[in-house]
Amino acid sequence: MSQRSILFALLLTLPQALVAQRGGPAPSAETEIDSLPDIAIHGRHPTGCLATLAPQSMHREPVFLDATMPPHTDSVFNLQADLIAQDVAAEMRRALGARGEDAPIADGKLSWYSVPAQIVVTATRAGEMRWRARGIIDDSSATSLLAHAFDSVRARGTMLMIWPDDNTADSVLFRLTLVAQPADSKDVIYPHSLARVKFTAFFLSVPDETPPRPADGQPPPKYPEYNERERVAGDLLMRIVIDSAGRVEPASIHDVWPSDRPRLAGDLGRYYDAFVASVTAWDKNVKFTPARVGVCPVRAAALQPMRFVTR
Repeated sequence: MSQRSILFALLLTLPQALVAQRGGPAPSAETEIDSLPDIAIHGRHPTGCLATLAPQSMHREPVFLDATMPPHTDSVFNLQADLIAQDVAAEMRRALGARGEDAPIADGKLSWYSVPAQIVVTATRAGEMRWRARGIIDDSSATSLLAHAFDSVRARGTMLMIWPDDNTADSVLFRLTLVAQPADSKDVIYPHSLARVKFTAFFLSVPDETPPRPADGQPPPKYPEYNERERVAGDLLMRIVIDSAGRVEPASIHDVWPSDRPRLAGDLGRYYDAFVASVTAWDKNVKFTPARVGVCPVRAAALQPMRFVTR
């Protein structure tokens, strides 16, 4: 098999990549800072260094509400979930004392560590709407506000999910998620906008968050000898947890494989496994600059896309 066809097979399966080659730059890690379906970043009452963060050291950010559905959901449902998110965001603004479409400041009513917050909604063909909370650890203030706003909109009878005639599902799921986002982001959406699926709920003072990254001056992962000799190039995506001292927790290291695709077999599988073994060995020894919340180093989960390229 030629190098080109091997590279295509691997890239087709795992498209995210970061260059890592002999003599090249060390790869970096990307935090899952808003990946609440997998982990809850906040929600716990701060202790230690985090408990010392002063409000004057924080900055104010808009907190958005968005609706997300599983992939391949009928687009009609996606649009209706967006409309529900818009109405719930407006109800949250009213509950916080907003006037008109202006987003209120929630400082003093909500803590910075209460977001992200999320509820999972089940809508049935019979017209029922049920929710359950996700991500609550200690502080549930933002989740409670979200749930109360959802219940208020539902009680008015305006929260509808209309089924297309050709859809046979008895129910659909969607998530309503509150996430803080920098005010200068290109994805900022105004409260009345339907152009995107994020709607401003309120403003909240939050500390700066810095993702982890490999410390300077470290070599990249070793290119597997057999793969290099055969001139095999490939991509993979790893998931790791980096502790507050900047070390990868060995038990957390594993590759991420698309759930709807079979694992590679034969020569391709051996090449891929060799790349995974190389990155796993590297992660166990590499030193990271840990993630930080404000000035405090914190434990953080990260996605680590990698690319091996022959010269």
